[in-house]
Amino acid sequence: MLLGLMVLALVIAWSAKGCGSSDPNTSAAPSVTTTSTSTGSTSANAGQNVVTEINTTITKSGGIQFQTASAELTNASMGTLDDVARILSRNATVNVLIKGHTDRQGNADTNLSLSQRRANKVKDYLISKGIASSRMKAQGFGENEPLVPNDTTSEAARKQNRRVEFQLMS
Repeated sequence: MLLGLMVLALVIAWSAKGCGSSDPNTSAAPSVTTTSTSTGSTSANAGQNVVTEINTTITKSGGIQFQTASAELTNASMGTLDDVARILSRNATVNVLIKGHTDRQGNADTNLSLSQRRANKVKDYLISKGIASSRMKAQGFGENEPLVPNDTTSEAARKQNRRVEFQLMS
C-alpha cells in the first residue's frame, strides 16, 4: 500500500473554444500544464515515474481534444489515449481519476454536463483498450475549478480552463 499520497494534475486544454459556447465554429489549440506533488516511499517514486511518462506522452501529442461543444474525441486524441492506455496497462496498480473542466463561456449547467460527458468519454475509451473500469473514475467539474480566473476576456486564459486532468493514485 502506498505510504504517501501521489497526485498529478495533468492539464489538457480542449480544442473547443467554447466548451459549451454558443459559437460552434471556433476552436483553439491545446496546451498542457502539469503540476505534481508526491510524498511517501519508494512506491511514490515509482508512481511519479508513471506520471512523468504519461505527461511526456500527452505533451508530445498535443493533448486530448474534442469536437467543438461536444464529447466526441478527435482521431488524434484517440492515438494519444492509446498511448495512455499502454502506460496504464504496464502499471496495473495505478488508479486514475479523470477530471473534466470547462471555461465559463455558456450556461453553467451545460458546461457541467459537457465536462462530465468528456471525462466519461475518456474513461470509456480507456476501458475499450482494456483498462479495468474499477481503476478509473470520471468526474465533471464544469467551470468550478479554473486554473485562471474565469472572468477574463482573454481567450488564451480561458483556454487554460478547458481541460481534462488525470489524477493518478496508487
